[in-house]
Formats: sequence, C-alpha cells, structure tokens
Amino acid sequence: MTNRVKSPGAERTGPARDAPRRARAVEATPMGAVRLPGLAFAHRLVAARDAYGRPYALLAATPGTHTAVLTAEGGGTLGPGATGSGRAGPERAGSPSASKSAVSARAVSEWAENWTEVIASLGDHPHLVAATVAVRVDPTGLRGHVGLTWRTAPEGRRSRWRLGGTGAVEAAAIVGAALPRVCSTLESALDTAVVPLTTQALSGLVRSAYDPSVARMVDAMPASAAEGPKWGQAAPRSSLDAWDHLAHDGCASVTWVMSGAPDREPFAGLVGDGLPGATTTRLALLHRRPVAGHAPPHGGSRAMRPTTLLTATYATVRQARDAALDHLSLGTQVRLRRAYGCQAAAFAAALPLGVQVPTGLRPPQTPRHVP
Repeated sequence: MTNRVKSPGAERTGPARDAPRRARAVEATPMGAVRLPGLAFAHRLVAARDAYGRPYALLAATPGTHTAVLTAEGGGTLGPGATGSGRAGPERAGSPSASKSAVSARAVSEWAENWTEVIASLGDHPHLVAATVAVRVDPTGLRGHVGLTWRTAPEGRRSRWRLGGTGAVEAAAIVGAALPRVCSTLESALDTAVVPLTTQALSGLVRSAYDPSVARMVDAMPASAAEGPKWGQAAPRSSLDAWDHLAHDGCASVTWVMSGAPDREPFAGLVGDGLPGATTTRLALLHRRPVAGHAPPHGGSRAMRPTTLLTATYATVRQARDAALDHLSLGTQVRLRRAYGCQAAAFAAALPLGVQVPTGLRPPQTPRHVP
C-alpha cells in the first residue's frame, strides 16, 4: 500500500537549484524488515520519493530516527584519478579504470577526507543526528556511500512512530524534503553528482557486503531490473559470530575499531588497494552528534564526533583469524583494536545504514572462561 500526504516544505519555490519547486505527494511503501547479525533491532525499509520525485530508500531500526543512503552517481564507483580540483570523480562499474589495481591511493584519501569535511559542515542541519561515511575497495573498484540519519520525531513521540503507517509517511516527508538540499550541498563540495540510493540498490549493497561473490553481478544489474536483489534477501543465509571474526556466506571478516579519526595516517593507508590478502576492505567513519553534556571541547555542542571502523573480508576463516595491520604505522596499529566479542555488530555498524552505536547493537555474550 502507498500512503500519500502533502510533503511539508515541498511547496517552497525559488530559483535555487536545491529548493523543491512544487508540492509533491509523499510516497511511503513498506518493503519489509531484515535483522542483520549482531544488531538489536530489525531494519525496516520503505520505498519513498524525495521533493524532486526521485525514488529513495528510507531505513529505520528504532522509532524516531530514519536513514537515507547517498552515493556518487553511476552506482557509487569512484575512479582511480582525481579531477582538476583533487576530488575523485565517478567511473562506470566494471570498466578497466575501475579495477582494484588502478585505484589511486590519493583518490581514496582525498575522497574520504572531502566527505568528512562536508559531514562536519552539516552539523547544524535540522534533524540530522548522525552520518556514516563508508569507502569500499574490492576487485570491482572503489565505492563510497554516506548514510545520513535524521531524527524524525520528538523524544516524547517515539512510541507513535512506526514504519508502515502514518509514521512512515511523516518520516518520508521530513527526509524527502531535506534530501535535495543536502545532495546539492555535497555536489558543490565534492564536484560530483550525488544521488540517494533506491531500495534495490541498497539491498544489493548489503547483499554484496555479506556475499562478495555476487558483487560483480549486482553491480552489472540495471537499477530497474525486476530480478534484482530484494531487501528480504540482503541478510546472510548463514553466519557465525566468533570471538575474533565473523563467518558469513562462505567467507569471513574481521573488524577493527578506533575512537576518533586517524591522526597522521592518511585514509589511503587504511584502505588503499585493500588490506593484504583481503578480497574486500571497508573503511567507515561514524559521525554521531554527542548527547547533551558530552560535547567535545573544541567542536561545540553541535559537532559530530567520529569513530573509525575498518573491516577486511577474506576467503577463509584462517585468513581472517590471522589478519594483521602490519602495513600501517605503529601509532595507528595501537589505536585500532579488534572488536573482540562483537564482530557481527561491528561489521553491520560499518555499513552505511545508520546503525545507532551502542543502542542498536546486540550485547555480546560474556565468555564463561578466559584462559
């Protein structure tokens, strides 16, 4: 069923490119719920349209907050080189220049740093409470996505907001009205087209993360393909959350976590052409607005404080358990700590899905005996 209401703010007019030019009916079609390994709540997906009429995926795991995922146009593939301004531009998936060996370390650093700067500039955006900048390197190339999370209901009204009813429509109206302006801001700062992911594209992103063997096939599918991955198929068919790694769909991953962002290590050092021996490497920076009374000393009460997650996926469990970060500086190796006991949760948090840390994570089991 599709719910339609008049979008608040959609009637605004003006010459600015990022302002909705006319009123649009809000579409909010429930697409089901998926609970990923390690998370305390299921992610509910809704197919919606923004104030420009573009389809986008709206996610929610907890009442009151909703996430939309943005990507560079062209499937989110960023080419090996930088443009004249030093920013990475989009490349077509599967092209020779998008191969893993051609990915420029400089492009990785500049792209991630530019996104981080822009996210910091969005700190005062109404309702925006969190952002996840995720960069993925695999044999198909370099991809970057940003998950932006809005608070769509006041604290006291959380219990009234449920996806699939009036709450979904109201949330889609708030997020949909904000997306054109946010996309325009990011496009101006990054010199590349930025668009919201559709439900099919988001489903394919999550499916590929848990099953890298289908990444090339998912990337090759047109956005309108009826046989594309569905949200109910995004979670792994099988997974085992071990103490030091996560086994999932025929491969295994290990995630490290760091408070804050790297001080001197460039982002390229964390991902570059990928970690040695890994089939996929993912760098995620989680920006969260601090709660009242816990503002950073120099960032102000509205600043977003980052957390860094680094995930490497390997072909075998043995490779994952033996994974090391020897190629990084000693300072970075000391700060990056393997997420023991919560590998499944850390893996999911590194995806640009707006996972709330730590409230959205399933508490890890306490070991009964530590030798």
